[in-house]
Amino acid sequence: MDALLTALADPARWRLVGLLAERPRPVGVLAQLAQARQPQTTKHLQALERAGVVTSQRSGQR
Repeated sequence: MDALLTALADPARWRLVGLLAERPRPVGVLAQLAQARQPQTTKHLQALERAGVVTSQRSGQR
């Protein structure tokens, strides 16, 4: 439970969850919509995935 709350406490991660709640999106699109760099967005998504908030599906190099 602590991991979940910690992951969602970050405003950037909360924004990503909101964007993903609308529909699945590639990391590049999420980064653009969140006005963040792609590596930073990927790290946030990894934290959310570890907390069990999101799942990811890798497709090729994306």
